[in-house]
Amino acid sequence: MLSQLVMYRFRNQLFNTIGCAYAESKGADTVWYGAAEVDSLAGYWDGSVEFVDSMNALIALNRENRIQIGAPLLTMSKEAIVKEGVKLGVDFSKTWTCYSNRKDGLADATTPSSSMRVKGFVDAGYQDPIQYVQQDKLNELYMAKGCKKI
Repeated sequence: MLSQLVMYRFRNQLFNTIGCAYAESKGADTVWYGAAEVDSLAGYWDGSVEFVDSMNALIALNRENRIQIGAPLLTMSKEAIVKEGVKLGVDFSKTWTCYSNRKDGLADATTPSSSMRVKGFVDAGYQDPIQYVQQDKLNELYMAKGCKKI
């Protein structure tokens, strides 16, 4: 149990560290990190500007290869992310936010991450293209809010 808690609390630090090591091996200068404003607002310390700034300060100690962590979504709401993604042509059907481990492959809109994702799409005026356990209810919501398909 303790190892699961430690991994959960430090996973993004570990992922970014591994990403930086890989970037260095490939000669890349930036690791892109997808934390969003809502992560910091929800209290996740590794979704904050301070976290990214601290990671970048640590990475800057590498005097041989300059790498940075870029986090362009860090100050954006889910609504703004969806609108920008639509503008850029992102295929949101290939993105995944849900932490449920369902064997049927459906996302669960009752999980915190998925409910925030759905809210971002609805606030932006779009239907989330991935399928949820609660798809019938979401379709009703999309219709009531006038959400468009991407």
